[in-house]
Amino acid sequence: DHEGKVPVAGEAAFVGRRRQIQGILREFRAPKAERHAGVLIRGMGRQGTSSLAARVAHRLEPTHETVVIYGRYDARAILAAFGNRIATPEVTAIVDQWLPQVRDTPSQLLPALTALLEGPCAQRGNNGSQPVLLVIDDFEQALEGCENGPHVVDEDVIPAIRAVLQAFTNAETDSRLLFTSRF
Repeated sequence: DHEGKVPVAGEAAFVGRRRQIQGILREFRAPKAERHAGVLIRGMGRQGTSSLAARVAHRLEPTHETVVIYGRYDARAILAAFGNRIATPEVTAIVDQWLPQVRDTPSQLLPALTALLEGPCAQRGNNGSQPVLLVIDDFEQALEGCENGPHVVDEDVIPAIRAVLQAFTNAETDSRLLFTSRF
Protein backbone atom coordinates (compact mmCIF):
# COMPACT_ATOMS: atom_id res chain seq x y z
CA ASP A 1 0.00 0.00 0.00
CA HIS A 2 1.13 3.52 -0.63
CA GLU A 3 0.63 4.64 2.97
CA GLY A 4 3.00 1.99 4.32
CA LYS A 5 0.43 0.40 6.66
CA VAL A 6 0.95 -3.12 5.34
CA PRO A 7 4.47 -4.55 5.76
CA VAL A 8 5.62 -6.67 2.83
CA ALA A 9 8.83 -8.49 2.05
CA GLY A 10 11.23 -6.93 -0.42
CA GLU A 11 11.94 -8.63 -3.72
CA ALA A 12 15.16 -10.22 -2.44
CA ALA A 13 13.39 -11.76 0.58
CA PHE A 14 10.35 -12.90 -1.37
CA VAL A 15 11.12 -16.00 -3.40
CA GLY A 16 9.42 -19.20 -4.49
CA ARG A 17 5.92 -17.99 -5.31
CA ARG A 18 6.16 -17.77 -9.07
CA ARG A 19 3.47 -20.40 -9.70
CA GLN A 20 1.01 -18.65 -7.39
CA ILE A 21 1.64 -15.31 -9.09
CA GLN A 22 1.19 -16.88 -12.52
CA GLY A 23 -2.04 -18.59 -11.41
CA ILE A 24 -3.49 -15.30 -10.13
CA LEU A 25 -2.51 -13.44 -13.29
CA ARG A 26 -3.99 -16.24 -15.41
CA GLU A 27 -7.30 -15.86 -13.53
CA PHE A 28 -7.17 -12.09 -14.05
CA ARG A 29 -6.59 -12.54 -17.81
CA ALA A 30 -9.41 -15.06 -18.28
CA PRO A 31 -12.43 -13.96 -20.33
CA LYS A 32 -15.21 -12.47 -18.22
CA ALA A 33 -17.47 -15.50 -18.72
CA GLU A 34 -14.77 -17.81 -17.32
CA ARG A 35 -13.40 -15.84 -14.39
CA HIS A 36 -14.55 -15.28 -10.84
CA ALA A 37 -15.28 -11.96 -9.08
CA GLY A 38 -11.77 -12.01 -7.67
CA VAL A 39 -9.00 -14.06 -6.12
CA LEU A 40 -8.45 -14.99 -2.47
CA ILE A 41 -4.93 -15.53 -1.16
CA ARG A 42 -5.29 -17.47 2.07
CA GLY A 43 -2.49 -18.46 4.39
CA MET A 44 -1.12 -18.30 7.91
CA GLY A 45 -0.04 -14.95 9.30
CA ARG A 46 3.49 -13.74 8.54
CA GLN A 47 3.79 -16.26 5.70
CA GLY A 48 3.63 -13.84 2.79
CA THR A 49 -0.01 -13.38 1.78
CA SER A 50 0.32 -9.58 1.69
CA SER A 51 3.73 -9.87 0.05
CA LEU A 52 2.24 -12.12 -2.63
CA ALA A 53 -0.51 -9.56 -3.21
CA ALA A 54 2.16 -6.84 -3.47
CA ARG A 55 4.04 -8.84 -6.12
CA VAL A 56 0.82 -9.30 -8.12
CA ALA A 57 0.14 -5.56 -7.83
CA HIS A 58 3.68 -4.84 -9.00
CA ARG A 59 3.17 -7.07 -12.05
CA LEU A 60 -0.07 -5.23 -12.88
CA GLU A 61 1.42 -1.80 -12.14
CA PRO A 62 1.87 -0.60 -15.69
CA THR A 63 -1.79 -1.12 -16.50
CA HIS A 64 -3.61 -0.99 -13.14
CA GLU A 65 -3.73 1.44 -10.24
CA THR A 66 -3.61 -0.35 -6.88
CA VAL A 67 -6.17 0.56 -4.22
CA VAL A 68 -5.58 -1.13 -0.84
CA ILE A 69 -8.23 -1.60 1.82
CA TYR A 70 -6.73 -2.45 5.20
CA GLY A 71 -8.22 -2.36 8.68
CA ARG A 72 -11.62 -0.88 7.81
CA TYR A 73 -13.85 -2.85 5.44
CA ASP A 74 -17.07 -0.85 5.60
CA ALA A 75 -18.73 0.74 2.58
CA ARG A 76 -17.57 4.27 3.35
CA ALA A 77 -13.92 3.20 3.77
CA ILE A 78 -13.95 1.27 0.49
CA LEU A 79 -15.41 4.14 -1.52
CA ALA A 80 -13.17 6.71 0.16
CA ALA A 81 -10.10 4.61 -0.70
CA PHE A 82 -10.84 5.05 -4.40
CA GLY A 83 -11.02 8.81 -3.96
CA ASN A 84 -7.87 8.95 -1.84
CA ARG A 85 -5.80 6.83 -4.21
CA ILE A 86 -7.11 7.90 -7.61
CA ALA A 87 -7.50 11.66 -7.62
CA THR A 88 -8.65 12.11 -11.21
CA PRO A 89 -11.55 14.52 -11.72
CA GLU A 90 -13.81 11.69 -12.90
CA VAL A 91 -13.15 9.46 -9.88
CA THR A 92 -13.38 12.40 -7.47
CA ALA A 93 -16.75 13.41 -8.93
CA ILE A 94 -18.18 9.91 -8.53
CA VAL A 95 -16.83 9.51 -4.99
CA ASP A 96 -18.09 12.96 -3.96
CA GLN A 97 -21.51 12.21 -5.46
CA TRP A 98 -21.94 8.82 -3.78
CA LEU A 99 -20.11 9.18 -0.45
CA PRO A 100 -22.99 10.90 1.44
CA GLN A 101 -25.42 8.24 0.21
CA VAL A 102 -23.04 5.41 1.08
CA ARG A 103 -22.51 6.88 4.55
CA ASP A 104 -26.29 6.79 5.19
CA THR A 105 -27.09 3.59 3.28
CA PRO A 106 -24.16 1.18 2.84
CA SER A 107 -26.05 -0.76 0.16
CA GLN A 108 -25.51 2.27 -2.10
CA LEU A 109 -21.91 1.14 -2.47
CA LEU A 110 -22.95 -1.17 -5.33
CA PRO A 111 -24.11 1.59 -7.72
CA ALA A 112 -21.15 3.73 -6.67
CA LEU A 113 -18.64 0.97 -7.44
CA THR A 114 -20.45 0.14 -10.68
CA ALA A 115 -20.12 3.78 -11.74
CA LEU A 116 -16.39 3.65 -11.00
CA LEU A 117 -15.72 0.23 -12.52
CA GLU A 118 -17.67 0.90 -15.70
CA GLY A 119 -16.56 4.52 -15.89
CA PRO A 120 -13.09 5.89 -15.16
CA CYS A 121 -11.80 2.55 -13.81
CA ALA A 122 -13.07 0.40 -16.68
CA GLN A 123 -10.01 0.38 -18.88
CA ARG A 124 -6.93 2.34 -19.75
CA GLY A 125 -7.83 5.38 -21.79
CA ASN A 126 -6.43 8.52 -23.30
CA ASN A 127 -8.20 10.64 -20.68
CA GLY A 128 -6.02 9.24 -17.90
CA SER A 129 -8.50 6.56 -16.89
CA GLN A 130 -7.02 3.33 -15.64
CA PRO A 131 -8.41 0.08 -14.23
CA VAL A 132 -7.75 -0.73 -10.59
CA LEU A 133 -6.52 -3.68 -8.64
CA LEU A 134 -8.58 -3.52 -5.46
CA VAL A 135 -6.69 -5.35 -2.72
CA ILE A 136 -8.69 -6.10 0.41
CA ASP A 137 -5.84 -7.06 2.70
CA ASP A 138 -5.92 -8.98 5.99
CA PHE A 139 -9.63 -9.60 5.59
CA GLU A 140 -9.55 -11.85 8.68
CA GLN A 141 -9.95 -8.60 10.66
CA ALA A 142 -13.54 -8.46 9.33
CA LEU A 143 -14.30 -12.05 10.33
CA GLU A 144 -15.74 -13.43 13.54
CA GLY A 145 -14.55 -16.75 14.86
CA CYS A 146 -17.04 -19.52 15.53
CA GLU A 147 -16.32 -22.29 18.01
CA ASN A 148 -18.22 -24.91 16.01
CA GLY A 149 -17.48 -23.94 12.46
CA PRO A 150 -15.70 -21.66 10.03
CA HIS A 151 -15.21 -17.94 10.52
CA VAL A 152 -18.04 -15.71 9.29
CA VAL A 153 -18.06 -12.15 7.98
CA ASP A 154 -18.90 -9.53 10.60
CA GLU A 155 -22.49 -8.37 10.13
CA ASP A 156 -21.42 -4.72 9.87
CA VAL A 157 -19.35 -5.30 6.72
CA ILE A 158 -21.55 -7.83 4.92
CA PRO A 159 -23.34 -5.19 2.79
CA ALA A 160 -20.03 -3.64 1.72
CA ILE A 161 -18.35 -6.93 0.82
CA ARG A 162 -21.49 -8.12 -0.97
CA ALA A 163 -21.47 -4.89 -3.01
CA VAL A 164 -17.78 -5.29 -3.88
CA LEU A 165 -18.28 -8.87 -5.06
CA GLN A 166 -21.39 -7.99 -7.08
CA ALA A 167 -19.75 -4.95 -8.65
CA PHE A 168 -16.70 -6.92 -9.78
CA THR A 169 -18.85 -9.82 -10.97
CA ASN A 170 -21.23 -7.70 -13.04
CA ALA A 171 -19.10 -4.81 -14.32
CA GLU A 172 -17.63 -4.73 -17.81
CA THR A 173 -14.18 -3.71 -16.61
CA ASP A 174 -10.49 -4.50 -16.73
CA SER A 175 -10.32 -3.83 -12.97
CA ARG A 176 -9.57 -6.78 -10.71
CA LEU A 177 -10.21 -7.80 -7.08
CA LEU A 178 -7.80 -9.53 -4.70
CA PHE A 179 -8.42 -10.56 -1.06
CA THR A 180 -5.83 -11.75 1.45
CA SER A 181 -6.86 -13.48 4.65
CA ARG A 182 -5.69 -15.94 7.27
CA PHE A 183 -9.12 -17.59 7.37
